Amino acid sequence: MFALAQDSMGCQASLGDCRICGIKCSAYGKGAEAHCDYRYDGGVCICDFPCKHPPKF
Repeated sequence: MFALAQDSMGCQASLGDCRICGIKCSAYGKGAEAHCDYRYDGGVCICDFPCKHPPKF
């Protein structure tokens, strides 16, 4: 799932549960920042990154 606001704001992806969140987010390249959103049961991994094509898993 991706969301684009403005070019200066970057993009965001929801990457599932918070296990290995940083590793999953690192696939989005330099400037990607991972954090867990604990508003959901067990937490959800959120990755903020500069907008470009998503990585191939």
